[in-house]
Amino acid sequence: MKLYYTVISAFSRKCRILARELDIIQDIEEIITTMRSSDSLIMSINPTGKVPALITNEQQLITESYAICNYLEKITNTNINSDNNNDNWTINGYETVACQVLESIVYRSIEKNNKPKDFIYKETNDYEKFKVNRALDFLEKKAPEYNFNINRVQITICLAFNTMYRNFPEENWIENRPLLNSLVEAFKQRKSFVDTEDK
Repeated sequence: MKLYYTVISAFSRKCRILARELDIIQDIEEIITTMRSSDSLIMSINPTGKVPALITNEQQLITESYAICNYLEKITNTNINSDNNNDNWTINGYETVACQVLESIVYRSIEKNNKPKDFIYKETNDYEKFKVNRALDFLEKKAPEYNFNINRVQITICLAFNTMYRNFPEENWIENRPLLNSLVEAFKQRKSFVDTEDK
């Protein structure tokens, strides 16, 4: 298999972390690329030019981190969220909320790093912050349901906090969220996280 990624893509990193947690990284060739250029390598792989993109051993193209993670679990016959079908769907639901948090933070980061300050629409920016805070409060409340075993909710939350720390250090994301903060600090010590840091 071949996994195309960029160093700055948190969604790519999610797939790379999961591959290590599932112990199948040795079966995957990780290929670094760039984005937002018509001559980028990724344009010859994914017609939208987005990462992550996985080429399976059967030469199938799978994009979007959620779908790629599902595929990696399928081929390893593993359900990292939960073996219990009801619990699995509950935790999948929390994962999608965490994914939306990460998407919002990535959106704000792109705005901050690529647009002149005068061109950043304050009302949109404030709304993104508002909905992320609501979602994090929700995930803090639900944390006892998913903070006992490594799962994709934890991976996604850790990447969201990591992206926040880097791009918005002035914002206090951890205040009144001790369970999320504890989860993130523990996950940051895992080999899968360390091995994918800035590379």
